[in-house]
Amino acid sequence: MPFAFTDMKLAHFPQTGDAPDKKTQKQLRLVCKAFNRIVEPRVFSELRLGVSISDDPVKLEEKLSAIASRQTPFTRWTKNLLLSQMLASNHSVPGVRTSGQHAPLDRLLKVQHTWVVRAIEAVTQVEEIQ
Repeated sequence: MPFAFTDMKLAHFPQTGDAPDKKTQKQLRLVCKAFNRIVEPRVFSELRLGVSISDDPVKLEEKLSAIASRQTPFTRWTKNLLLSQMLASNHSVPGVRTSGQHAPLDRLLKVQHTWVVRAIEAVTQVEEIQ
């Protein structure tokens, strides 16, 4: 009997050792629907959310708004939500001078305030938060 991708289960996909890295796995899911069914739940099972002063506000807003609007596999598959650093709402962020222009920091704070909670609410399959 010929092998069909639909017969593959996650157990057949290597999990350690010679397993492809997450970037490669994300690319593999684009090969066909069968690969996507195998790889997607695993690649998107963990989501790290945080806001850093070094983040690009435009890219951060794109990521968070996509999650919040359920346009990403993270909303279907996230089991482990890792919450990392968030910015303080006042301008006393360590390593950032408080004199002069605050526009980049203000933009990040606005993105954080607008989208982080919405993104967290969109991932409804979470089993663990760290």
